[in-house]
Amino acid sequence: MNKFSLNSVDTLKNKKSNSLMYQYTFWYVVDLLLVVLLMGITLIVAVSLFLFQDLKNDITAVQPDLVRITNKPSNQWEKQINYLLYPEFTKFNVEMKDTKTGEIAHSQGWEKIISNDNNKFHYLNIKNFLIIKDQGLFYKHQISFGQNGKIIIFAKLSVITDFIKLMVNILIVTTLLALIFGISFILFITKRNIRPLLSITTAVNEIKSISNLSGGVPVPEKPQELTDLGTSINRLLFQLHLQIEREKGFVSDASHELRTPLAALRGHINLIKRRGKAHPEILEQSLTAIDQESERMQNLIHQLLAMARSEHYELELVDVNMSELVRDVLRTYWKEDRNITLELNIDKDIHLNGDVGQLSQILIILVENAQKYTESGGKVIVELTKNNKEVHLTVKDTGIGIPKEHLDKIFHRFYRVHKDRSRQTGGSGLGLSIAKQLVAFNGGDISVKSEVGKGSEFKVIFKK
Repeated sequence: MNKFSLNSVDTLKNKKSNSLMYQYTFWYVVDLLLVVLLMGITLIVAVSLFLFQDLKNDITAVQPDLVRITNKPSNQWEKQINYLLYPEFTKFNVEMKDTKTGEIAHSQGWEKIISNDNNKFHYLNIKNFLIIKDQGLFYKHQISFGQNGKIIIFAKLSVITDFIKLMVNILIVTTLLALIFGISFILFITKRNIRPLLSITTAVNEIKSISNLSGGVPVPEKPQELTDLGTSINRLLFQLHLQIEREKGFVSDASHELRTPLAALRGHINLIKRRGKAHPEILEQSLTAIDQESERMQNLIHQLLAMARSEHYELELVDVNMSELVRDVLRTYWKEDRNITLELNIDKDIHLNGDVGQLSQILIILVENAQKYTESGGKVIVELTKNNKEVHLTVKDTGIGIPKEHLDKIFHRFYRVHKDRSRQTGGSGLGLSIAKQLVAFNGGDISVKSEVGKGSEFKVIFKK
């Protein structure tokens, strides 16, 4: 077997040992064995103690009668002992000895149990418990009488040992039966319960291309955990599908937008090559057009890079004085050459927790957009107010307005309402899309109201 085959076998073994079915079965076996072992030991110990206590009670009951026998002549001891023990106390073997006179008496069968033969004696001497070869477990109890006498009782614990053997056999049989039926039941239940999970896994493995993302995975009706898992996976796949489609559309639109100025540049360059030397006016016009198209392409690339960076940008949330920020941005970026009036309604000391750079970019986009679509002599109004736990930033203009049917699309990438005017002003259709994304990053929401011929109003609401 080559190295690849060995690795494959090891991989299969690891997958099997890590499977849910294997884990359930393994822990069922471990738990069952622990429970059976604990219950068995508890039951054996409890019943054995009860039986042993019963045995000690019998020894206590027979003890006075044995002592009374010692008051009789020694030649009657053995007869009296047997008369006392049989048939009620046959489990007792008794030796009665007077060390002064040397008299010894034994109960019937003593010689078969107690012998001086070393091959027969095997002691496990723990607090008067001992094991005698071929006879079993005994309990030794000694009683003194007179000045020199002693009575030794060997009580056979066969009832206890037989009970322990019986319990062990019962536990072994019941454990084996529980393992057989329990493992079969666990495998059946586990297979039934994880069948939906296997279906989900199979469906996910079959998704080998982007085109399959919209298909999703099967969602089982039960158990609830797998229903939630399937629903979450489908939601994730759907969002991923939308994101990929957006990215594909973005690349396609960006390529289209870049193709137009590039084609215009090449056209003017070819025109200069053909007729530029003979016609200076054509040279001047083409250079002006090249400059405009290159500026438009530069703005487009700048916005594309800004959008790409915003998707991977790490926010630096700080306490921002929005009142000062709005004034600083307008002071820097407001264009005075359009003959458009700027009106400010800014409340003092309005603070917001956000990213300074992104908040500035939002305002720049909205103000530039308002100036771009407002005719000379018009007005742009910037308002900053506080309403309970919200900060409202509003940019209004008296420009050309937006038709109602376009309002729900103006935040889409590369969407332009007035394409001809956008081309003249250098618009790419990305500004409002970027603004909406930045507003969302800072925990806000942006909305628009507009009327054709009267102007537009963009409102951004931030949570404080």
